[in-house]
Amino acid sequence: MRILVVEDDGPLATFVRKGLEAEHYAVDTAGDGEQARCMALESDYDLLVLDLNLPKLDGIEVLPLHPS
Repeated sequence: MRILVVEDDGPLATFVRKGLEAEHYAVDTAGDGEQARCMALESDYDLLVLDLNLPKLDGIEVLPLHPS
């Protein structure tokens, strides 16, 4: 399973990533909404762990991943 963790708090993102990797998940991280949107459109993720209060684009704006 491949997971994208989107969190602008670096230590928290690292903590979540390490915990998921310890359970043998493949984990990528993004620190802002724009980066998360690009990564989610370019790769096939099974799950997004998404903070709602993000810089650049908030989590709600990241959710509709289909390009317009």
